[in-house]
Amino acid sequence: STIGHGEYFALGVDVSDDGNYILTSSKGFNSTGCQVKLWDRRQNALVKQYTGHSQDATGCLILPGGTMFASISKDQSLKVWDRESGAVLSEFREAQCGMFTGIDVFSGD
Repeated sequence: STIGHGEYFALGVDVSDDGNYILTSSKGFNSTGCQVKLWDRRQNALVKQYTGHSQDATGCLILPGGTMFASISKDQSLKVWDRESGAVLSEFREAQCGMFTGIDVFSGD
């Protein structure tokens, strides 16, 4: 079976280190559908939906430890979210760039 964003197709995807969760981000229109969704792969079910981007959520990344994730958007923002509460913990905006299109993290080792 499949998981998805309905009429708004996924633009980004990441899988948790244990392989149990999938995080997706989606294209939208006028602040609708610009979401990040957390899925339980074992149950093939939506766990939580996160809203807050005003344009396409172009990418997403589960951060080390799995309790937070980051999302990027065509609205020129990068947001760090708490997975459980859905709260935005941090936000970075760059008005001089067109949009964020890729995201990654490194350990520094």
